[in-house]
Amino acid sequence: MQSAGPALESGAKTGPRAHVALGLLFVIGLVNYIDRVAMSVLQVPVKADLQLTDEQIGLLMGFAFSVPYTLMSIPMARVADRSNRKLILILALIVWSGMTFAVGLAGSFLVLLFLRVGVALGEACCLPTSYSLIADNYPKEMHGRAIAILGSSFPLGSMIGIVLSGYLGAELGWRGAFFAIGAIGICLVPVLVFGLKEPARVKVGAMQAAAPELGMALRDMWRRKAFRYCILGLGLQSVVSIALLTWAAPFYTRSFGLNLGQAAMLVGFVMAGASALGTLGGGLLGDRLASRKASNLMRLPAVTTIICIPIAMFQMLTGSLAISIGAALVSSVLVNVYLAPCNALIQRLALPGTRALAASVGVTSAAVFGGGLGPWFTGRVSDHMAGITASPADGLRYAIVITLLAGVGSALFFWLSARQLDRDDAASVDEGR
Repeated sequence: MQSAGPALESGAKTGPRAHVALGLLFVIGLVNYIDRVAMSVLQVPVKADLQLTDEQIGLLMGFAFSVPYTLMSIPMARVADRSNRKLILILALIVWSGMTFAVGLAGSFLVLLFLRVGVALGEACCLPTSYSLIADNYPKEMHGRAIAILGSSFPLGSMIGIVLSGYLGAELGWRGAFFAIGAIGICLVPVLVFGLKEPARVKVGAMQAAAPELGMALRDMWRRKAFRYCILGLGLQSVVSIALLTWAAPFYTRSFGLNLGQAAMLVGFVMAGASALGTLGGGLLGDRLASRKASNLMRLPAVTTIICIPIAMFQMLTGSLAISIGAALVSSVLVNVYLAPCNALIQRLALPGTRALAASVGVTSAAVFGGGLGPWFTGRVSDHMAGITASPADGLRYAIVITLLAGVGSALFFWLSARQLDRDDAASVDEGR
């Protein structure tokens, strides 16, 4: 039988300190995604200024970020499971904000590549550490909603980042925009220093949980089929959600003739705002459904993902801007429902002393598939299809539609995870008789 990890009890007393910590983590999450998505909007002037291809842009937003992000995520999660998580977050914020600032100095593709790697190395520390802090601040019954609140900072940060990047790019140029965005994070360092407290770690009985050996912890996680299917579904769904948001601005500028500021406003307020609603709704609804049956945590994203795919395809294929915006509103809600349920399940199944590590496995899956393979694949297919159709607009349109098919795989894995949770629950009942 594959049982879930023990419930949080003595290590997760809900109180004002926990809510302050969640608020600060929310703000750091905003900054994390503001810095991360700036390139997705500013890619238009960056590409023109430095004469880059769609494939190079896809690499900058994809593998240049996801590979170092992935390589650093698990080691930093191990450090977070054993060290002071507050200090880790402070140092990470300094690194990724400083590198974002320096992007404004770049004069070539190779320099941009180096700086994107630097942003990734800093941001790799953020999510595993934040999820670990939440797990030790709240009981498991509140994990879904707490993670949903933190998770909503990602689409909201994307929304702010897209709108802010578009505005700053129009007013200051793309270099000035990166200077300003990087400076925001640096200014938040003192707030984190004085405002965030390191919580007590979860205890098992009277003893604080110790972090097990890395190989043993990873093997235990992977043996749990519900965990494994959840991780695979999360990775594939990240391909869909990130592709829709990352390539939306160039899609609307090419297909409907919007300028950079108009595309930024559309993607920011409509798509990223709706994404935040989907993330929050997924957490709240997931907690409610899971209180009846644990497997509902995974059934919810399985269903919403299948519904989302044709709507998102219609968003890309219609020739009407108004209809495309309406479809974008719906698809952006549905495509992000998975985030909170997946991360809540990951924390439920994590053994004591492995909360940050378990979170980093999910982050790694999202980074490899959604953050790395997805943008690069879409960019490469876009260049290829543009050659066939003789239209950069149609090339990108069809590339995004093809990428959306990854959602079929993610829905399947979510459903398999739910079915495995049912089997584990049945086995637990049989053993208890």
